[in-house]
Amino acid sequence: MYDHRKFPRPFLQKLSGLLGWCLVCFVLAGCGSDKSRKKGTADLPPLGEEGQESPQLKGKSLEESLEYYRKSLLILIRTEGENSQEVADIYEKMGRIYKKMGNPGQSVEYFGKTLTSLQSLYPANHPLIIKTHKAIADNYFELGEYASAIRFYEEFQRVGTPLYGDTHHSILESMEMTGDAYLKLGSHKEALAAYQAWGKGVQKTPAYGKKSPEMARVYHKLGNVYYELGDMPRSDEAKKIAVNIMYPGLQQSSDVMRARFYVGIHSQDLKRNRASLVFPDRAGLDYHTLEFTLPSGQPVRIIPLPLINEFEIQNVELATVSAGKGLLFYLDAASTKRLSQFSTNSRDMSLVLMIDDKPMGIRPLDLRIQNGQLFTLVQLPDEILSKLVFSLKESSAKLAPIAIGG
Repeated sequence: MYDHRKFPRPFLQKLSGLLGWCLVCFVLAGCGSDKSRKKGTADLPPLGEEGQESPQLKGKSLEESLEYYRKSLLILIRTEGENSQEVADIYEKMGRIYKKMGNPGQSVEYFGKTLTSLQSLYPANHPLIIKTHKAIADNYFELGEYASAIRFYEEFQRVGTPLYGDTHHSILESMEMTGDAYLKLGSHKEALAAYQAWGKGVQKTPAYGKKSPEMARVYHKLGNVYYELGDMPRSDEAKKIAVNIMYPGLQQSSDVMRARFYVGIHSQDLKRNRASLVFPDRAGLDYHTLEFTLPSGQPVRIIPLPLINEFEIQNVELATVSAGKGLLFYLDAASTKRLSQFSTNSRDMSLVLMIDDKPMGIRPLDLRIQNGQLFTLVQLPDEILSKLVFSLKESSAKLAPIAIGG
């Protein structure tokens, strides 16, 4: 039997002090290792689904897997309650299964339950909580609930950036999605700030850098925001930088032709134009006009903000109608929607085709154009027109990849 009386008091005091110092050193060593963890993400669990086991059980369909998890939940909640790691894991798997099934509404519900369980177990900066914020944000964005998506994306960035760094691909993706969501809500200045933060992160990332295709996408989206704000000089400059990144030296050559459609007006009375015009409808936009002369000698007056720009044209073909030959432009989804809305409400207007800032054709708006195909008569000799079509087709093939995701 141990008898403390056999040991003198000074010895016990020294032993107690030594154990105390050991405990302090152990705690400090633990804190030091935590700090080193925050400097690198190699030992942190991935923020996406990389490395995660599939939520779909082997040999079972998504529906069967879901039913199995439901039954498991009943048992686990009865024995352990809602706030346990096992319950949180099942909620998370169910959220991912609903995502795979194309049901973001149910997915966001179960990721929300995951978050509630995890928050009762871990601090706010725990990796599992951080990644759940991102999963909820992605689902809200898919649902079109952009304000909720922004709230969770920004919380994800606030808590996740100190741990994973501002160059982690999921952090960068969330910055881009935040900008997209603000743009959907019409909050252009907030979208601009989000895209600028995204661009700074992309530039700092070793895998990307200032001259990467990812940076071209950043400039393309910045150009879109400046366009929405009515700032055409900055919009053009951002788009040109994007093109120059994708095709170095292209700005100094004539390899790309820029085709745009502007709104043509029939009255110099700006008040009348403003009353009937549905595009553009943006606060602070200067409604001045510019006058040009078509190759036929016909004068045209335009508002210098393109309705359709060169990045939205997917292809160009030569076409012939009873009135003559012209160009048939195939548009992307965004410009198709914009043209459909404009052509429905602006029957007294026209569209003026400008190629490299030179007026080439005019199209009166006599009907609604909703199929994404825009034909314009161009009064040029056949030989020149054929070459023009070839150059425009090549240009659209070069410019379109920059707008992917834009």
